[in-house]
Amino acid sequence: MFIHSITYQIMNSHKKYYLFSIILLLCFWVYIPDAMSQKTIQNKSKVIKVPLFVEKGKGPFYFTIRGIQPLKDTLNEHISGIPEDLDTVVLWRLNFGRSQANYHLYRSGGISLKSYQNLINRFKLDTSQNNVNYKSYSFVFSGIKGNKYYFGFDTNLNQSFSDEITFSCDTSLSINRFHQAPDSLISIPIEFEIMNHGKIERRKKNMNIIIGNRSYRYANKKLASLHIPVGLNEHKKGHFTINKDNYQVALSSAYEDDQLADIVISTSLTNKYISEGNPLFIVGDSLVLNNHILKIDSLSLWTDTLYLSITPYQKPLIGFRTGNTAPSFKMPNDIFGKKINNEHKKYTLLDFWGTWCVPCIKAIPELREIKKQYGDRLNIVSISYENTEDTTKVARLIREQRMDWFHLLETSKKESVLSLVKLLRIESFPTTILIDANNKILMRKIGIAGVKEEIEKLLSQK
Repeated sequence: MFIHSITYQIMNSHKKYYLFSIILLLCFWVYIPDAMSQKTIQNKSKVIKVPLFVEKGKGPFYFTIRGIQPLKDTLNEHISGIPEDLDTVVLWRLNFGRSQANYHLYRSGGISLKSYQNLINRFKLDTSQNNVNYKSYSFVFSGIKGNKYYFGFDTNLNQSFSDEITFSCDTSLSINRFHQAPDSLISIPIEFEIMNHGKIERRKKNMNIIIGNRSYRYANKKLASLHIPVGLNEHKKGHFTINKDNYQVALSSAYEDDQLADIVISTSLTNKYISEGNPLFIVGDSLVLNNHILKIDSLSLWTDTLYLSITPYQKPLIGFRTGNTAPSFKMPNDIFGKKINNEHKKYTLLDFWGTWCVPCIKAIPELREIKKQYGDRLNIVSISYENTEDTTKVARLIREQRMDWFHLLETSKKESVLSLVKLLRIESFPTTILIDANNKILMRKIGIAGVKEEIEKLLSQK
């Protein structure tokens, strides 16, 4: 009505505006459907809500050692039931809520305000309920008497060990940190509190205690000898459907309020994890699944629900996993001043290593074989990740090991914006990534095992 009224006035004010009125109507006629079309395109994204449920066992994840915090001796008076006949004893706190733990640490003078704020930003912590005192932790004691090692957990939050089981083992027992014998693991459910939408809730978390492990590094010998390695003995699982195909999602978070949880996705039929050989997914990542782009949007505060969004696949996904198109980057001259020229090579093999990395050094002969066999078709670019910008040590090792290809150096102390380690999310060393001339990632592997065979297989198909 408003449009027609304006048009009528224009037409009657002067006939020369008749053409203008027609154009005006046509503009509205074209613009409105186009705007509606844009809205339809934007709304093609569908949100999938995935409830997550606790399952015992570490699932598809590595066993994660959780840190426990030694408490000052003055706090011992608030805790009862610690055996009095121990020769030496330490009281610890096992934290479940990262936000509350860091807040207590800051309030007690353990970290500065700046460090506390950095932790908030790094872990995306919700600090709105930090002033409320809820028990997002459990107390642990460990001690030695003679040749026996004793420890116990306050599993029910009553600040007493009188009603708890005291475990013991010989002090001579030693288990390697990453290869625990099954009988060295003690599984125990421990209670803690969370603040959920303004209400305090009590929950349980299944934990593994590794007996006989003294590998944690403390300058204080007493703390080093009495440290208790504790890890998760649970993960969370859920499922969702895309075009009638079923998928499973598994999640492992070091802390209940951890928004940086590790996530894997698998097909229900094969149980093969889609992220296999690649970095695990975290919130914000995307992947191509069943001809759709699936984005991991967010987690609820206590990792009970995962939110995914799905849109039709329209163009290659920029990323750092196998099948993705790698982000565009321009390589500088290598550390010897040589220009890295890919004009005459169809493929580039990126080798992420370090002079400090024993498996990386052992992988060098295999890289020499790859260069010898496929050097006419691919460039090898090794990126050494060091704690110094000085190239002396790297250059010497390159010459000694006859690493006759291109070399770059990145430093952990001064990472540039264009850091390939950051851009391609390199989390383990060595990692090798094969890229074609269109920047598509054909292969990504941790370690050198099977790399040569995979390259041979991929290049024979081209």
